[in-house]
Amino acid sequence: MKTIVCLFLLLFATPAYAIDWSLSKSEKQAELAFQLLNVADLALTDRIVNQGGYEMNPLLPIDDHTTDLEMVGITVVIGSLHYLATVACPVEYRPYWQWISVGFKGLAVGNGLTVVRW
Repeated sequence: MKTIVCLFLLLFATPAYAIDWSLSKSEKQAELAFQLLNVADLALTDRIVNQGGYEMNPLLPIDDHTTDLEMVGITVVIGSLHYLATVACPVEYRPYWQWISVGFKGLAVGNGLTVVRW
């Protein structure tokens, strides 16, 4: 049985390539802008939910029973996935990806600012 598993693994073995994890200065600035907006979105969402509101993005599992720790976890996952997608994106498309995602995140923060009660 071990021989069959080893042959199966060798059949599908492929060479591994290292990903270039480096970002240029402007890419780092765009990533920082997204991450800062991501944290601002977390703070606004937390305040809105604590005031009896709700998360308007249907893809996020946030409701009035969601704890602060769960919201922080969701924010960390979103930030991590954005960074990994940025690194995986071809260099010539990174500025488009980053600034479009910063724009949408900025719209979410702007919308949250209109909903939250200070």
